[in-house]
Amino acid sequence: MRHRGTRTFQSFTFLGLLLGATGCASTQSPIADGAYIRNPVLAPPAPVPAPTSNSLPLSPSLDEALKPKPVSINGMLPLEEILTTVSQNFPLLQAIQEERNIAMGQRVVTESAFDLNLKSSLTNQEGSFGNTRLDVLAEQATPYNGLSMFGGYRMGLGDYPVYNLGQKTGQGGELRAGFSMPLLRDGAIDRRRAALRQAQIAEQLADPVIRRTRLDVLRAAARAYWAWVAAGQRTIIQQELLKLANARQADLEALRDVGKRIGDIPVNDNKRAIYERRELVLAAERGFQEAALALSVFLCDANGDPVVPSVERLPKDFLEQNVLELSTATLETDVAAALAARPELDRLRLQKEQLAVEYKLALNQFLPAVNIGAGVSQDIGFSSKSFNGTGIFGSDRTSANVFLTSDLPVQRREAQGRAQQTRARMIQVTLNEKQMQNVIRAEVQDALSSLIQSRKRLEEARNERTVAVGVANDEQVLVKNALSDVFFLNQRELNAAAAKLKIANLLAEYYRAYADYRAALGDDTNTAPANTKPIAP
Repeated sequence: MRHRGTRTFQSFTFLGLLLGATGCASTQSPIADGAYIRNPVLAPPAPVPAPTSNSLPLSPSLDEALKPKPVSINGMLPLEEILTTVSQNFPLLQAIQEERNIAMGQRVVTESAFDLNLKSSLTNQEGSFGNTRLDVLAEQATPYNGLSMFGGYRMGLGDYPVYNLGQKTGQGGELRAGFSMPLLRDGAIDRRRAALRQAQIAEQLADPVIRRTRLDVLRAAARAYWAWVAAGQRTIIQQELLKLANARQADLEALRDVGKRIGDIPVNDNKRAIYERRELVLAAERGFQEAALALSVFLCDANGDPVVPSVERLPKDFLEQNVLELSTATLETDVAAALAARPELDRLRLQKEQLAVEYKLALNQFLPAVNIGAGVSQDIGFSSKSFNGTGIFGSDRTSANVFLTSDLPVQRREAQGRAQQTRARMIQVTLNEKQMQNVIRAEVQDALSSLIQSRKRLEEARNERTVAVGVANDEQVLVKNALSDVFFLNQRELNAAAAKLKIANLLAEYYRAYADYRAALGDDTNTAPANTKPIAP
């Protein structure tokens, strides 16, 4: 019993030492991106469109439009402050950044296929053939041509029946090592390496997703900003219109009271106009509140809390802003720049790379499985085996073996099905890429057309305002000289105000179209044009 207890203690000691040594080893995966992965093979059908160069410049007008992001000036709220705040504090952009960590985690999961695997067992048998058996085995798969290696230690002490003498070892146990490597199927690529390469590509796929979200968010922020500016201008215009009616009411009542040919009708009609304009002011103020709340989603303070901008922060002289003149001459350059910069095309390209890896794996599975391997074992300590050999194999203390195995499903339908599946998906992605190129071209063309037409309409609206304001001023002189009626003056003032409102709306439409234009080009700055400034009087 003492001898058997000693054997058991020795076995546990060996197991503990081996586990401790393994635990101290580094668990960091040594596999670099793309290690031992050959270039993917593309499926033959559906020609892939020629890639566009990433170095294509933007049109000169767009380069001129870029400018640095300043902070608030004189209390005004510039668009650049909104975009800076969004870039730094917007929760959706912060959340989408985690896509990189998610993809990185998935890549680490696939790397686990190449982790060192340790197996162990300890058996103590009592009875007619009392014995103790310890077996520890370490297996390591590598990304090099599917090669896997193993090494281990086992100990078999005690009594064994003649048909199980192979479990018996020398007193010091037995060390063994070997390898296995595929020659054809799973040689150039196998499921583990394909999954790793696809996970590495998926890590790159996070960037187009983040860039697309950033483009959408900054575009939405810019559109919300210009909607807020336009709503503020509409409020200011309606308030000015109301001030005119209020000031005129006092003059009309004074003229009526002194009996200077002013009756009750002009006074009451102007009073009616006051009520009407008050209602318009209230409606405009409500529209401004709504636009300010919508903008507060993108404007946050240092604590991340939304800030509702007030009317005092509106840009000054907005109705006199000059706008950038663009033309269709830059269309082809802009389309080329968009095709090079848009993240949707990068996403489709990376998806094709993933499918190319899958297609290469499917083609590899057509090959027969031919594996080669070898192993060697060596007993340690005094040999008590019963077998006798010759030379270095005396007493069966040293043994070696080499093996060659093969396996080939005759129909190979799994490989055929996977190849057909992957080939069809590659055609889908290629056609989607072509469609996305057409969509991008149309978006750039539409945004550029909107910019050009908005500017032309703005010029006409400013001409209309000049005439309308002049007519209103002339009508006011006629009313003061009792040559016209207040009713006509109200109409002239409404016409002048409508022309101003049209300018405010068209300016906001132009700048929203500019935000769409930048997003269509794949540019995430979305700043206002650099030469936006008050026009000369």
